[in-house]
Amino acid sequence: MSPAVRTRFLFAGLVLGGLVAWLAPAGAQTRFLSMFDDVPLPPPLAERADASFSFPAGAGHIAETAAAGPADEGAVRAYYDAALPALGWSQEVDDAGGLAFVRGRERLTLAFARGSDGGLVVRYRIVARTASLALD
Repeated sequence: MSPAVRTRFLFAGLVLGGLVAWLAPAGAQTRFLSMFDDVPLPPPLAERADASFSFPAGAGHIAETAAAGPADEGAVRAYYDAALPALGWSQEVDDAGGLAFVRGRERLTLAFARGSDGGLVVRYRIVARTASLALD
């Protein structure tokens, strides 16, 4: 690994670490989604194990999961707007009103809704394409 790449990784780690420390309560540890081990889960959301699935799709792969909790949608959006670029995800426009990020051949989308209990529900979807197919 070249010194420039090492420096970028170190910088991204420091930025993400500082962001997580600032957003998380004192003593809290950063949690990640079990389906996507490089997508952080902001407090107070909790992953819903019953909402996860993964399967091959044509020349790629689709995986989905969800998290829910008594969170403010604006705060969760701001969390991901800051945290995901530090992990190598580039933000895109999502015409459906959610958030969308791209990294290599992967596209991550986040959709926001209110649950029956009034809490926030975030649905995460990653579509990964093979090298021969471009992302939509």
